[in-house]
Amino acid sequence: ELYVANNQVLQFLADKIGECDEFKSDFIKRVKDSKNSPENSISAANALTVLVMAGITFNGEDLSNIHVCFANLSGGYFDRTNFSGSDLSGVT
Repeated sequence: ELYVANNQVLQFLADKIGECDEFKSDFIKRVKDSKNSPENSISAANALTVLVMAGITFNGEDLSNIHVCFANLSGGYFDRTNFSGSDLSGVT
């Protein structure tokens, strides 16, 4: 499950992503780095959950082979996103 389950904390982080490109880039890097480091799946799942909450779109992105178990992707924008080979166990 997600390490950060408190919606207020997640929303705070999502708001920060809207304010700081470096913060957003760091979260995207966490997601993409999970391709080679499945042991970081909780961090990657939290990062992707926050990015989705911030309204970041992933349309047409290559997110193949990521590990984001239990991420909350509800309301996300993933049209034509490549999730092939990804571990999406427990994703909502």
